[in-house]
Amino acid sequence: MVLTPGHIGERFCKERLGLPDQAIVQMGDQAGFMLKQCVKKGIKEVLLAGHIGKLVKIAAGIFNTHSKFGDARLETIAAYAGL
Repeated sequence: MVLTPGHIGERFCKERLGLPDQAIVQMGDQAGFMLKQCVKKGIKEVLLAGHIGKLVKIAAGIFNTHSKFGDARLETIAAYAGL
């Protein structure tokens, strides 16, 4: 299963990865809710694909990726780059 915040990730999965529509779920800005639903349904593997800004927010633990919620993108990228 692939979760994507929107059209950028969906298009990437279809065009670059060749994934079928059935494998892709647009989760919008609610990454936290969708990940919890995956756990509830026993889904063990999920691929997150999408715009780098949204994915960096998720990596920082900000699970509502709407632009008005939190911004730690540069700090997160710097922290991961230092690993």
